[in-house]
Amino acid sequence: MLDSNSQKDRGLKRVSRCLSPLSRVRYCLFSVCALCFIINGILYLLNPLSLTSPERIDITETIVNPHNYSYILNHPGACNTNTELVMVVCTGMTNFGEREAIRNTWGAVGRDTNSNITVLFLIGSGGSEDTQKQIFNESNIYKDIIQESFTDSYRNLSIKSQAMLKWINTFCLTAKYALKTDDDMYVNVPNLLKALKKQTLDKFILGHIYVNAHPVQEKKSKWYTPIKDFSENTYPRYSSGTAYSLSVKAVPELYRASLKTKHFWLEDIYITGLCARRAKIPRIHDWSFQYTKPATTGCAYQSIITGHGNTIQDMNKIHKELLDLKLKCFPWLFWLCCVF
Repeated sequence: MLDSNSQKDRGLKRVSRCLSPLSRVRYCLFSVCALCFIINGILYLLNPLSLTSPERIDITETIVNPHNYSYILNHPGACNTNTELVMVVCTGMTNFGEREAIRNTWGAVGRDTNSNITVLFLIGSGGSEDTQKQIFNESNIYKDIIQESFTDSYRNLSIKSQAMLKWINTFCLTAKYALKTDDDMYVNVPNLLKALKKQTLDKFILGHIYVNAHPVQEKKSKWYTPIKDFSENTYPRYSSGTAYSLSVKAVPELYRASLKTKHFWLEDIYITGLCARRAKIPRIHDWSFQYTKPATTGCAYQSIITGHGNTIQDMNKIHKELLDLKLKCFPWLFWLCCVF
């Protein structure tokens, strides 16, 4: 056995003597490269990311829902450094009466030169030539209409709310709070401000929050959602779209999230659910954001922030009663109205 090992050692020495110094260097380099190649191969197989197909790679920076619409009407200076709250009312093109009623009732604070609140109306396009002329005249008088080039329709409400985020992100980041609401809502602005000032988080969405809501699979329903459009069993936590408020600090991240999130036509679920989930914006429930229609009285609105389904006459009546210093309300009547 020893003789055999001795013969191998002598053989290696003869080979070593046969190799020139340059050949020895090349041999060593080749050995090192081969060893590195083997080590890298082992690390590749041990790394789970190396086994991920290109389709499964996170593409969070990819723009999948660009908001490529232009302004037909815009008032970039509507917000200023004194603006604390910007309230954006999503309204239909032909809803002239509703906009006027809001300007004369709960939205009147936006016309007060000493106020730190801005009130704007957001619309799309696609109406008749006569309607558009009326809108131009309305905008010239009040300077509170923002109009983009997307088609104004119920199915495009998500686009309209995305337009709101874009406008605030571009022209109103100096404000502290924002409100999104519809033109059939009455908003108790003092109660809204009280609720907002109680919030301790820098970034939040405040409204009537739904949890574990299921997509509607009934084809005859107004809110029918095919599985191909939304495949999850439940919607993410979201706020009723009738009215919700948010901190302006949350707007940039929420808007960026909307650009990276596939379009979904149900506006409240899309903006405050899917986009807020991606942007990790907390959604906070407040019962006083009522998404149903309370009694059409000042007393019914004395303790809440919003109520839904109001006509022009309803808004005028509610507002007149709330301004009445002699108004006397009984809390138990309000709760009775909520129950029934």
